Amino acid sequence: MFPCFRSREQIGILLLIIASTNFLLAPSDLNHEVTRPQFGKTNVTINQNHNVPKSNRFSRTKILGFADYNYREYALRWYQRLSDLGYSEQVVVAVDDAAVDFFRKHKAQIRWEELPYKPCTTWNEDSRIYRRQIFGRRWKYVYDQLLKGHSVLITDVDNVFRRNFALQNLEQSEYDVFHAYSTSYPTHVFEEMGFTVCGGLSWLRDDSKVKRFVRSLVNRCNCLELQPDKPDTSDELCKKCYCDDQIALNEMLWKGKHKVNWDHEMSKPANLSDFPFEGLTGVSSTTKHRIKVWDRSFAYRAKMPNVCPIDNWVAMPLYVDRADVVQVWSALCGD
Repeated sequence: MFPCFRSREQIGILLLIIASTNFLLAPSDLNHEVTRPQFGKTNVTINQNHNVPKSNRFSRTKILGFADYNYREYALRWYQRLSDLGYSEQVVVAVDDAAVDFFRKHKAQIRWEELPYKPCTTWNEDSRIYRRQIFGRRWKYVYDQLLKGHSVLITDVDNVFRRNFALQNLEQSEYDVFHAYSTSYPTHVFEEMGFTVCGGLSWLRDDSKVKRFVRSLVNRCNCLELQPDKPDTSDELCKKCYCDDQIALNEMLWKGKHKVNWDHEMSKPANLSDFPFEGLTGVSSTTKHRIKVWDRSFAYRAKMPNVCPIDNWVAMPLYVDRADVVQVWSALCGD
């Protein structure tokens, strides 16, 4: 969920918000807007039948959007918008019991799955730790899907998809993983690597090299021991699985055994708003899987532009109310 950003100036404000607010957030990290969604504001309706273009009928990719109860309406809106664009591969993953009860009781005509290893309810009082439990668990769930033979597009449910970009374009490409640019978080990686990628928008191929990389990410979050057929029986095991996945992912790309050898070196940024826009490609040092970071115009993450980015597929604009972001972006792009 929540798109990816943080500047130094925002850190203090965000910590004050978190300290004074008692609510549960869907997968994201501390750098995102932390406004609580208002249920009923987006007037979502779910159509039972979808017109699925032929180009997407045989995609091997599973589109995953993770949501807790507070993000149930954003999840419905995300699901419906993808359906309206012609996608049929999307699945909402309910990450807490309240979300599971909601989807079950309301018999929403959507594909949804229950996260089998839920966050520790005893940690709800600390919203940052609770979210980081979700971050680690969503990547464990992605890893489990890869092991089942699915390629995966992981997205935040407040991402705005504009058009039908056939997933076969990803499946048939020379690259094994696609990432979207973030802004400047985590700052220490941004200052050294010249960019960061978003933890909430990636495509990952069903491939042994990619599985090895994702396994390392899940292990870094201490979540490998969680099993889909064995709910958490130990409080210690439950609490052990958590991480800021955006820090973990970017540090893996930046240095260490999985460091990516980029096809061209990125210059160091002049400041924390000096974002690259052109895409980037590279190869992982250890697994040798090929990586591409999309052009920022294709997967947009920055302040609201004056005109719609060329060739835009998905948007995560900064400083826009999550309840209004679809309408705001659609108005900009004339959709």
